[in-house]
Amino acid sequence: MRDRLLLLVALTLLAVPAAAFSQPAASTSVPPPPIGIGFGPLSIIPASVGTPVFAPGDSLWVQSNDSSSVLFLSLRAPNGTSTPNYYLEPGGLISLHTFGSGDQAGGWTISTTIATTGETGNATVTLAKPTLALVPAFANATLSDNSLSLGYTVPSTAAYNIQACTMGSGATDRTDYQLPGDIGGTLEVSVSGNTVSVNTPPALSQFSVWVELYALRTYDEGSAMVSASTLAAQTQVLSAGSGQESQNASLTDELHLRVGRYDMRTFVRGPSGLTSYDTQLVHTSQASWVSLEGCTQLSAVTGGSFSMVSNMDGGNSTWPRFLYTMYDDGGVGNFTISKVPVSEARVDVRSAAQGRRLVGTTMTASGTGISSWDSFDSGIYIVGTKFPLNVTVRIDFEGVTSEEFSALIASPFASVPLLVQVGTLDVLTTTGGRPAANATLDVTAGPLLDPNQPVYKTGEAGTFIYNLPPGDYTVSASGSGRTASATGLVVSGGATNLSIEVGTQPPPYLLYLTAVVLVVAVGLNVVFWRSYLERKDVFNRLPPS
Repeated sequence: MRDRLLLLVALTLLAVPAAAFSQPAASTSVPPPPIGIGFGPLSIIPASVGTPVFAPGDSLWVQSNDSSSVLFLSLRAPNGTSTPNYYLEPGGLISLHTFGSGDQAGGWTISTTIATTGETGNATVTLAKPTLALVPAFANATLSDNSLSLGYTVPSTAAYNIQACTMGSGATDRTDYQLPGDIGGTLEVSVSGNTVSVNTPPALSQFSVWVELYALRTYDEGSAMVSASTLAAQTQVLSAGSGQESQNASLTDELHLRVGRYDMRTFVRGPSGLTSYDTQLVHTSQASWVSLEGCTQLSAVTGGSFSMVSNMDGGNSTWPRFLYTMYDDGGVGNFTISKVPVSEARVDVRSAAQGRRLVGTTMTASGTGISSWDSFDSGIYIVGTKFPLNVTVRIDFEGVTSEEFSALIASPFASVPLLVQVGTLDVLTTTGGRPAANATLDVTAGPLLDPNQPVYKTGEAGTFIYNLPPGDYTVSASGSGRTASATGLVVSGGATNLSIEVGTQPPPYLLYLTAVVLVVAVGLNVVFWRSYLERKDVFNRLPPS
């Protein structure tokens, strides 16, 4: 890399102001000039390929494709003002101009004259200064099946190549990568300003790591805008693997680092060869980068509306708070950050005595300021429009009884505990002292009973467990042609056993005695008929009298 930079410096020194030199007279024809144009020394393309689109802060690089003659150069702004003339040695490379915020947007003309022939040429580059700030309009928010869906619409603009990302409070410049098995562990890469921090674990073997950043640069081909992924910056190679290490590497800029999207490619070379990892970053300011690995969803936007879906069980730091919108406008990338106009919260419902999640319950929520809610994972997830938020939670216990509770959510993105007094009523149905499966159960007495409670049946072991608030409950059980009932007291955090006999069964010795009697009766019957038949046979053989 050092040798390449020295070469670039040497080539640049070949381009010096040519104001003291007289230029040969220009010819009347203006063919494409023998130059290449680029955003940096490594992005030079022939001027005939297309018109590069520059932005303020970008440097305009020009390289001579003439191997035998000096070129005279000048740069003219859209308003007709020109820069001082320069001359460029054969094959020379020059940073001709760095565009500033005060430069006029539009087409800039590079004029060239070949010193030996007087042949002239023109090439055009574009300075774009787009002002569009694309902010999708929020439409709705819906909670369902453990997920939050945010609906947006996109206004009709000139923006294209649009991506959207929802981000929680944990926006970070850090990206984690799982290293190959022969190295082991996790590699942490962070970008801040022009510094890349690499944190490596104790490894199984030595390895090397480096980072490259790529950005899209646009060329206007007349009929279409064409974007090319271009190396924007890179680090030196770091050696790692001797233990837990944190190393910093400086980014060497190959292009001006605009704000907007970048592809970060992290390369690891170990015993098994070269492994690469790709991650998308957003350069939000001169010193700030955000890894899009932290997006709860990253999606391409192709129509006039889109939805962003986020899983809610990752903790409140991952709940969406911001919408990042990345897009291109006039050949230049840009981004906006808008706040999600609704806020999420959670009422975490648990047993007061044991702190466990409730089972066998159904929950609903109501309250002013709730735009959407859903119940799952023993809790109520809420999308609110204003806080503090008073929530009324109604809990239905097994369809048998229900209670209402109040919870105050003081601030958005909070998880508020709601401790509920609940215990279990463990019912066992028996027949002759043995478990009776498929017995029908009905709670006939208890606090605030639901008249439309569902019918439950005991399992193969003759058991069923009710989760109920404290109180006296009477359970009726039917089975084996008999109905019986029993009453039990449910206490908070306790398990109350309730046994109900739904039928009688003869003791085992009676069954054995019955079997013996049947066997004896069958035996006697056989003996009788055998004796009878033998006597009849003897009688039939007697001579008639």
